[in-house]
Amino acid sequence: MLQFRSKIIVNKSPHSSKDKVIGLIRIVILFQLGIVGATIFGCFMPGKVCDSDVKQHIANMMTVITTSTFALYAAEK
Repeated sequence: MLQFRSKIIVNKSPHSSKDKVIGLIRIVILFQLGIVGATIFGCFMPGKVCDSDVKQHIANMMTVITTSTFALYAAEK
């Protein structure tokens, strides 16, 4: 009698969709940090003045980055 064994193939790709999403979130967070860093650097350039609107924008971006980082941390767990 012949006996057939079937194999169940499970997708154990090292690059699952969850890993791709987490990688994309990391890229977005780093891009946002770059924007904030460039804005802060621009405030120290000669002849440039950072008013309260720019400072508020920097604070808002840092809040968004903090929230995104926490979401990334929670998604990895």
